[in-house]
Amino acid sequence: MTGSHSTFGVRMFIAILLFALFVAMDYKGAQYAAVDSKKIIQEIERQVDID
Repeated sequence: MTGSHSTFGVRMFIAILLFALFVAMDYKGAQYAAVDSKKIIQEIERQVDID
């Protein structure tokens, strides 16, 4: 029987890393690949119709 291997730690690390990069990008006012923090916030807040 094989034991189940949890990936929670890896997923948490990636999430924290992405959040830290977002905060650093927002603090510095930097753009990456023509995307800045304001564009990311707009896309998160955008409503999507799935009809």
